[in-house]
Amino acid sequence: MNGIVVYKSNTGFTKRYADWIAEELGINAVPIRKVSKSELRSKDVIIFGGCLLAGKISGLSKIKKLAGDSKKLIVFTTGLTPMVAKKFVEKVKEDNITKEDEERISFYYFAGGVDYDKLKGIYRFILKRFYKSLKKDIEKKPENEMMMKVLEESADYTNKDYIKPLIDKVKA
Repeated sequence: MNGIVVYKSNTGFTKRYADWIAEELGINAVPIRKVSKSELRSKDVIIFGGCLLAGKISGLSKIKKLAGDSKKLIVFTTGLTPMVAKKFVEKVKEDNITKEDEERISFYYFAGGVDYDKLKGIYRFILKRFYKSLKKDIEKKPENEMMMKVLEESADYTNKDYIKPLIDKVKA
């Protein structure tokens, strides 16, 4: 298979999924900062993983530019929301994958985690601020209680089984 897994990971959860996918498919996983346009454009399949920050997939616009319009692109993102939150996953897809891109981009969501020891700078600030806003709004929106618990301390929700549908799609 002539493919590559490219990822942008802040704390390691997206990298973990990228490594698992690359291992299953027998291809390389490379951080986005180390991949070139020519390398990507020589591949038949590009799998890109980026963490979810404020509803946006980190690195997606860059990988789309590097890959060009002619490539089949498979995108996955990792976030703190559980895998069962179908409405949330659909909203993430809608906010990141345009109608024009739907024909060439397949989308997957995987539960990731939070690691405050590895989270740096603005990302740490954003999560802490998000936690405070949820705490203020908890009486109006009880569904925020689950997200607050997720944000209270570092946690790992990754699971290798989550990649199976993506692997099956690539192998089909």
